[in-house]
Amino acid sequence: MIFTGSSVSLSEALQLSEPQQVYRPGEIQAYSNYGTALAGYIVERISGKDYCDYVHENILDVLGMKHTAVSSDHSDNSFVYEQMKKNASYHFFLGRPERLDIKKRNITIYPAGAVTGTLNDLMIFGEALTDESAPLFKHPETPQTMLSGTLFFGETDIPVNSHGFFWMNFSVSV
Repeated sequence: MIFTGSSVSLSEALQLSEPQQVYRPGEIQAYSNYGTALAGYIVERISGKDYCDYVHENILDVLGMKHTAVSSDHSDNSFVYEQMKKNASYHFFLGRPERLDIKKRNITIYPAGAVTGTLNDLMIFGEALTDESAPLFKHPETPQTMLSGTLFFGETDIPVNSHGFFWMNFSVSV
């Protein structure tokens, strides 16, 4: 089963949207949608499977996430696809909302932000990231490595980013 998220392949989408290299590799670290999509393409190349198929087989199906789509057009999950048809888009003009005819826009480099699903599926995924007994990881050190800091506040050891997961500290003052 191959899911197509756009009219072009992920390889073509990456070629069409390649950013200008501003810093030499290894010089500066920052989050990058392009880099995230490139990681998805690497998954395709190593696994020999379409990215959407791979995510379904190795994450969504394993965790029982039945209401989550990966492809940019959501065609890989009929429930999500039908729900997305019900969306309405708005913008504000002179302080008043105006409805747009646009239902949604496809993300051509979809590994960088097209996953769409229900809150229940998101909770399943979140629990799997923090539960060592969840079937998501074959090796127990994987979540530790994945959540280890890769970008830090200044010269501290306080993480800002961990392989694409952003750290944010919140507190409540009373």
